[in-house]
Amino acid sequence: MNKREIKFKIWDLENKEWVRQDDFAEWGDSENTLDGIFEETKNVEFCQFTGLQDKNGREIYEGDIIYYILSTNPLIEGKAKITWYNFGWEMTELNDEGSNPLLKLENIEIIGSIFENPELLDK
Repeated sequence: MNKREIKFKIWDLENKEWVRQDDFAEWGDSENTLDGIFEETKNVEFCQFTGLQDKNGREIYEGDIIYYILSTNPLIEGKAKITWYNFGWEMTELNDEGSNPLLKLENIEIIGSIFENPELLDK
């Protein structure tokens, strides 16, 4: 069986920053749960790792905004945000023209995230 790594990044919606892993306890620690860490602010967003990397070796997470090239002849390119839909990861088009399954493509590059770069979501 092929194992996949389950990881998350956490965006603090109130402070508008990524929470450093050192700032929260390990999952197995019963005294220091994530609920306890975020007791004062429930205003966080968990972003799951897709298991894939972009062409530069950066891990692709839910909420990332990517630039992709599906074909070079004819040129098929675009920008999309990474979302979970039903049973898998998808590249949801920023121009609302649909979505495609997130595949391991050589021509994907992370250009931002929906949290740090909301201006990239503008059509």
